Amino acid sequence: MHRKMETASAKAVYKQRKVIVEPVFGQIKNSGFRGFSVRSKEKVAGEFSMVRILINLNTDSGRT
Repeated sequence: MHRKMETASAKAVYKQRKVIVEPVFGQIKNSGFRGFSVRSKEKVAGEFSMVRILINLNTDSGRT
């Protein structure tokens, strides 16, 4: 696996992966969010919207 990750194509893919989505989920986990406290799809969507708003506010204020 180490040899495979040392190739130029693997490095390019991994570099792009870090830019796209990984930091956002890391910020959400580091903020203390680990799971949903509601059950229906609509309620989960609402709760996750609140989490995203808090992450965006922290990011805009320079805290994260």
